[in-house]
Amino acid sequence: MTFEPSIFSLTAAAIYLAASLACCVAAVAVQRQVNARAQLWGWLGIAAFFALLIASRLWGWEELIRDTLKSAFLAGEAYASRRQLQLPLALVVLVAGAGLALVFLQQFRRAQGATSRYLGFASGATIGMAGLIALRIISFHATDRILYGLKLHWVFDIGFTLAVLGAAILTIRAQRQRSV
Repeated sequence: MTFEPSIFSLTAAAIYLAASLACCVAAVAVQRQVNARAQLWGWLGIAAFFALLIASRLWGWEELIRDTLKSAFLAGEAYASRRQLQLPLALVVLVAGAGLALVFLQQFRRAQGATSRYLGFASGATIGMAGLIALRIISFHATDRILYGLKLHWVFDIGFTLAVLGAAILTIRAQRQRSV
């Protein structure tokens, strides 16, 4: 089966590339800070995550995983009962996402310095993006209806990505102003 990325996937990959590159520049920019090592690895980790998303969009990894899971359910004659697994998985993703959001909110409030807050914000958006991808792969009918019916999957996808991009740009600007 050959995968051909849609114009939407190509556009998403381009936005992911901008976010990933901005995170790499932010990682270089924070090297002169007191907590440089944690900031450096934080930004590089986020950049790597978005690099994987680029590959996923270009080669259809998300669709491949979803189709593989669907085929496994069909082969095991468990397709009709798949919702018994999808509902708990979707709930775990949602509850874990809410819990992680609270943890990042606490860290964001305690962070000292603008660049630490920007990294915390970008980390939270990255976790949100991972949760969104997990929900799309789980493909539970109720969440699919909300995400795809209202096109919220694109709103969240672009929103999380632009949040990371914006936080990286603000980090770069803050470091440049500090250098001057």
